[in-house]
Amino acid sequence: MEGYITQAVAHKIPAMLPSPDSAAFAGLVPDAARRARFAAYLRELGEKGLPLFDGIVAMPLDEPRDQTETVKRLFGSLPEGITHFILHASTDSPELRAITPDWESRVWNYRTMRSDAVKKCIESEGIVLIGYRALRDAMRR
Repeated sequence: MEGYITQAVAHKIPAMLPSPDSAAFAGLVPDAARRARFAAYLRELGEKGLPLFDGIVAMPLDEPRDQTETVKRLFGSLPEGITHFILHASTDSPELRAITPDWESRVWNYRTMRSDAVKKCIESEGIVLIGYRALRDAMRR
């Protein structure tokens, strides 16, 4: 973890690190004393311009069907701020089917996220889609 953070800071690239005030941080380090030290370190990094995530959410890999309702639920519960939304989006292929047993859920991640219903949900929730490049560029200003 230390090397990961050191490289992110040195090269001014974002790292996938939770804000110490986020729900994602709470379960990261079980020991209270270590968690307090890590929280202080993360706050320091945030003050130096490293973006910290207010939420880290993943699309399910156990729903081999349309996931529109799941996406709506997840989007409706996002915290304010920056959320790393993890997709396992894949197109159906013989290779995908050969390498992972959850291939159907990955295909549905892809199909669902490309749907008009999800586009409308993003709009209605006021979600602004950005990527790591935008975060990187903000760090370098």
